[in-house]
Amino acid sequence: MKGNLILWVLGLSTAGCAAWLGEVPPLKVNSDTAASNPVQRAPVPLFVERPEVLDNDEEKDFTPLAEKFSVSLQQRLAEYLCARGAFARCTTEPTEGAYRLAGKVLVGNFRPTQGGAALAIVAGLFLPPFLGMIWSFPVGFGSCDLRVELALHGPAGEVLWRGELRTEGMASCQAAEVIGYALRTAVDEVLPAMANAASGAEEVAARARAPRTAEVASPVEAPAPAGVARREVLAVFDVQDVASRFKGKEAELVQLTTFLATAMAATGKFTVVPREQLRQRLLEEKKDSYRACYDNACQIELGKAVAAEKTLATQLIQVGAECAVVANVYDLRSETAATAAMVQTACGEAQLLDAMRQVAEQIARQAR
Repeated sequence: MKGNLILWVLGLSTAGCAAWLGEVPPLKVNSDTAASNPVQRAPVPLFVERPEVLDNDEEKDFTPLAEKFSVSLQQRLAEYLCARGAFARCTTEPTEGAYRLAGKVLVGNFRPTQGGAALAIVAGLFLPPFLGMIWSFPVGFGSCDLRVELALHGPAGEVLWRGELRTEGMASCQAAEVIGYALRTAVDEVLPAMANAASGAEEVAARARAPRTAEVASPVEAPAPAGVARREVLAVFDVQDVASRFKGKEAELVQLTTFLATAMAATGKFTVVPREQLRQRLLEEKKDSYRACYDNACQIELGKAVAAEKTLATQLIQVGAECAVVANVYDLRSETAATAAMVQTACGEAQLLDAMRQVAEQIARQAR
């Protein structure tokens, strides 16, 4: 009986948890996530580049797996982005006129899985303590820290969006299924902002391509398809930190703006102009340097330059221990304030994120 038990444990050591060999499995769409975290479909083709993989470990244990990981990650991203309905077509081959998703993978703390996951448990429970410790010693559950840096480029090469996927810690690379789940979860977090950036850029480009007629008193807009509400093109400018809550933390302030822009797009009432496109246009206009564009005149001028219909100016203010987010939407045709929103909140980061979401909801309720 005991001999059979030992043979069974030996079998688990080889079959219980096979080492991950670097291939990313198909990323299956989670229906609950898709329903709760919808994406705005960009009617454009997307070319997913093969990402560069950098093994930052001194041991270079991941280097033998890097090529297989890179090829499979490219394929799985292309499959998943279209399975979620974010793009009209996704390919791993260069296509004329396609948007381009470039990536770089930074790998750290990689330790491959050794032996079977069940081996350590069974050996420790059923074998004598000393012998069980010997059997369990070579078992490793695998770990790695992956940081995938992504950049979405327009057809002309301009950067429209940047994002990052992260998977970290023990068991992150224990098995293909684990890495697949972690990557899918990370992609779902950034997908709305990515798709919105492409959709906004394409709508702006379509407006620019349309023939401009001479001065017309009352331009006639093309009707929206039946059953589909027309989205207004909105330029969301950087949140102005009047309270100086984020002094020296400009990256966090940019994240607040990105969150607000994504929340505005998620209401279904607006198509948001990508922040990078606003920044690039301002650089072109000013030529000498990039500066914050907070005054109405600057925002109205820049909004018109990127073919937006409305602009969103947002301020973060603080009185005592309380903060408030104040937002104003300007109609670029009339150059007057169209709607406004205000949310009082505590000044913590989580509370400020929720305030941005409430601002988006208030503005969406007032939109026509």
